[in-house]
Amino acid sequence: MYNQKIIAIGIVILFFLSAGIVTSEYSVKVKTESMTVSTEGHDLLIIAPEIFTDELSSLVDHKNDMDMKTTLVTLETIQTSDHTVQGQDDAEKMKYYIKYALETSDISYVLLVGGRIGQSNNWYLPVRYVHMDNGWESQFMSDLYFADIYNQDGSFSTWNTDSDSYFGEWIEGTMPEDRDIDLYPDVAVGRLPCRSEKEVTTVVEKIITYETSTYDEPWFNKMLAIAGDTYLEIDDPLWAGIEGEEYANLALDHMNEFTPTRLFLSDGTFTGSQDVIDAYNQGFGFVYFVGHGNPRTWG
Repeated sequence: MYNQKIIAIGIVILFFLSAGIVTSEYSVKVKTESMTVSTEGHDLLIIAPEIFTDELSSLVDHKNDMDMKTTLVTLETIQTSDHTVQGQDDAEKMKYYIKYALETSDISYVLLVGGRIGQSNNWYLPVRYVHMDNGWESQFMSDLYFADIYNQDGSFSTWNTDSDSYFGEWIEGTMPEDRDIDLYPDVAVGRLPCRSEKEVTTVVEKIITYETSTYDEPWFNKMLAIAGDTYLEIDDPLWAGIEGEEYANLALDHMNEFTPTRLFLSDGTFTGSQDVIDAYNQGFGFVYFVGHGNPRTWG
């Protein structure tokens, strides 16, 4: 459990750090739309719907200027690609395309761009829901699906070993219907869940500003961890201990070159939302919130 959480953190962190630490001996190539991945290699593959391509062009240029070989491929191109015909839906087609790019271009990172379309259940860029009914929720969204390309034997990891229309099936108290999923990310994947061209423009501007103005800033070497007792023992005696704070301390141990600040419920340093706002305004290179919630609240 600990390792899986650290991996998840790492996937997010790697994308934002990567431009400053990856160099290359290869020439730069940028293509969009009908792009075929070059065998010369790329570091970063960006996947987005065609509607966002203009807004992403400055990010592609920025990454390439920083010696991170970057290419942008549209969802529409992937939907009709010869390399994705075996995909049973658009999400699986995207995963097959990532596999193709990994094998032909040796990519290290994938950036997915696209969130919900308005308030509907439709997405600008597909997501994958896994069906792991635990009594609270019947399905969970997981972009790890797009990172876990291979099974342990090297075969393509479908997350659907029983070949039905449900992925990652495992109902609590039963044996998993989709088995032998190793959950190991073979490529680092992040998502910008933007819902409009304006949001893409705003986020791209923030990324470029961040990556060009934070080097050697003193606040970058600080890390904030916010945590409490995620699952209360009064609800289940098996939930012993203060899990959130334990996970936070584990993350801080791994990030031992950063000066830590803790907002913990157990010691009274975290009493409410204003504590978080005040801490954020001090400036941190990394912030790790440990907990759960929904689109409106932190739990």
